[in-house]
Amino acid sequence: MGRDLGPALPRELVDYLRAAPPAAKFLNAFVLTTVDADGVPRHALLSAHEVVAKDAGALLILLRPQSRSADNARSGRALSLLIVVPETSHAIAGVAEERAALDEAPGEALFDVRVVNVREDRLATARITSGITFDGGDPGETAESRHRAFKKLLEL
Repeated sequence: MGRDLGPALPRELVDYLRAAPPAAKFLNAFVLTTVDADGVPRHALLSAHEVVAKDAGALLILLRPQSRSADNARSGRALSLLIVVPETSHAIAGVAEERAALDEAPGEALFDVRVVNVREDRLATARITSGITFDGGDPGETAESRHRAFKKLLEL
């Protein structure tokens, strides 16, 4: 059963999105949904390297600058980030604003996301056993470069 938590991430989610270890966390992928100008939803998968909680009311995300997801985020239209991990899922509604790019994340656009609402789903009788995971990475990127970018996001 879902419940609205309002415009703040729960402490456990902030801690999860700011935690560097364990390495298995970085195999998780989160679903970002934006809306094209014609109203069609656009979905993108973001790695845990590309999403950091600044605090309970704000996230930082990295997107490919020429992607439609980045264009939609720049538009000021609402977006949604779905984070599904064992035991729980959180659907985060927010609005993004682009920031200056990071030297540590070349070829990616940086966005501040103001949290508008969080919906949490957790049910003892229907336990979530996993989220979306992946293996590998984008061509030309190394695990070391992704960790450097993640560490820089933590500093912002």
